[in-house]
Amino acid sequence: MKILYALLSLFCLSSLTASEWLYYKHFPWVYDAKTEGWLYLRGAGNGQIYAYRNNTNTWEVFEGTSGLQELFPIPLLDVDGKQVPTNVLKGKIIGIYFSAHWSPPCRIFTPKLVKFRDENKRNFEVVFISSDRSPEAQMNYMKETNMKWYTLPHRSDAANALAKKFEVTGVPSLIIVTEDGKTITKNGRGDVTSDPEGAIKSWQNSNG
Repeated sequence: MKILYALLSLFCLSSLTASEWLYYKHFPWVYDAKTEGWLYLRGAGNGQIYAYRNNTNTWEVFEGTSGLQELFPIPLLDVDGKQVPTNVLKGKIIGIYFSAHWSPPCRIFTPKLVKFRDENKRNFEVVFISSDRSPEAQMNYMKETNMKWYTLPHRSDAANALAKKFEVTGVPSLIIVTEDGKTITKNGRGDVTSDPEGAIKSWQNSNG
């Protein structure tokens, strides 16, 4: 099977744009939350992108990913390390939280964000991107501070891609996005700190 996937990856990708090629080069596998299956993507000479479903062993024309799937191309993890599909974020404003236990500013801001999230959990959810030194430290940090939200695997390609996409150079950093993956603000930390009562409404209004 590994040999088959390697051969498939050599198929013509010339029909993809530069941005599409970069995306599929780094994430040829996409998690489909609807069927809870994985799709392997490749381009074809006719301009189509095809997806191989490993749960049905069939090829089909790929219709594209949602904004959420592009941000989180692999399943999320809960505080116990169990996989959770990305559709748990549907209908909510999402805060992508870059943080680490070893950071003093994070230890000051995290309790504020935990309280804010718990008070607004019907409309708001957090995905934690860890800069901790190990997966164990990441999960311990979540449990110690009572984070009831989700995370990505420690130092995973998907987590690193988010840090690069949003040009995160330090922690804590809270990026606010819509359920479609569109950026509302990169200053979520400032909004939660200065206006915890009005932040959600402000973000919703910014979303139009």
